Amino acid sequence: LVEIARILLNRPSEGNGAFVFDMQIIVPLMTVGWIYRHRALRREAIELLLRSPRKEGVWDGFVVGKIMGWLAGIEEEGLDDEGGGEDEDYVPEWAAARCIKMNFDTERREASVSCLQPVRGSAVGEEVKREVVIPW
Repeated sequence: LVEIARILLNRPSEGNGAFVFDMQIIVPLMTVGWIYRHRALRREAIELLLRSPRKEGVWDGFVVGKIMGWLAGIEEEGLDDEGGGEDEDYVPEWAAARCIKMNFDTERREASVSCLQPVRGSAVGEEVKREVVIPW
């Protein structure tokens, strides 16, 4: 998915600032970042979204890239400090964000994002709510 997105974004005839109704690039890259969680591929997906001002249906690639960047940051917190780090290819299950919610305020040009994240080393099922407001 990432390779196909890279090819499509590098095609000059497509007009990288285009709006389309079908999900050509943004939703597949979101899948890589939110479901697959391979750290290196996710970083590449985020980079592709941030450099592409594409709008597909209701999704804006730049805004999705910023949201995915925040999620990647909280999911990967402390991984490099606890052994494994960059050698760990995937975000471990104990660090994965769940129940991701997004609200968009187009007038203020910001997205409110929240999720639940397991608390490492705590009782099973204990989670903390993480929140951020992301301007665009």
